[in-house]
Amino acid sequence: MRPEQEKAREYLYRKGTLLASREICERVRAAFAATEEFLSGVSEADARRRPGPDEWCVQEVVDHLVETHRPSVEELRCLLRGERPANGPIPAGLQSRAPLERPWPELVGELKQLHAEVLGILAAIPDGFTTEARAPVVLVVPARNPDGSEQPLHWVEELDWKAYAVIFKRCGLKAVPVRADVGVMGGNESHEFMVLADSGEDGIVVVIVRKYLVGESDDEDQVKVESACISDRERLYRADRIGQVVAWYL
Repeated sequence: MRPEQEKAREYLYRKGTLLASREICERVRAAFAATEEFLSGVSEADARRRPGPDEWCVQEVVDHLVETHRPSVEELRCLLRGERPANGPIPAGLQSRAPLERPWPELVGELKQLHAEVLGILAAIPDGFTTEARAPVVLVVPARNPDGSEQPLHWVEELDWKAYAVIFKRCGLKAVPVRADVGVMGGNESHEFMVLADSGEDGIVVVIVRKYLVGESDDEDQVKVESACISDRERLYRADRIGQVVAWYL
């Protein structure tokens, strides 16, 4: 087994299987809220703009989430009934036949409905609930080749209901707040939300301050984005704006 696979399995075990039902629900709720907050500021024109010739636009990503969440809701219900889902694993790159034909507000609305459905299911699960049922899930992680390049690594993993539910948390758009000009509206501060991706025309530098660095937590998954930043392997810097370093964390 590749190290990337072992890391993914360990993550799902620690962040899923070992957690209480209530905590899983809250983690998924927070991920859904962050995704919906980001999408609320995306116009239909921006949603259809491709970052590159072979890259999905935001609308295609949301279409993928909708098409994936629909069967996932039913598979989660199967697991909670103690049953193995009848069909095979949901394809990793599932999309509708015409992702760009649906009106953007309608697509986002359906994603929100699916979010609410998932949260309703998770909120009703009592702590201590267990079942031996498992579901096959296609996991995809970036894997590093000997030459330093990266490529997706796919495999099928059998997951319990908790690890399965955590997958919903990992399906959100990874966005970070970036300090922005307040503009004509005025005020003390303003932020924009930017999605982190390998493609795109603009670059930003961000600092991720891990709580365990200051003794608040030993959980590397609990991170706080502090605004524009510069970081390297030795030090993490916090900046008020790009290019102006005001503090660093060793």
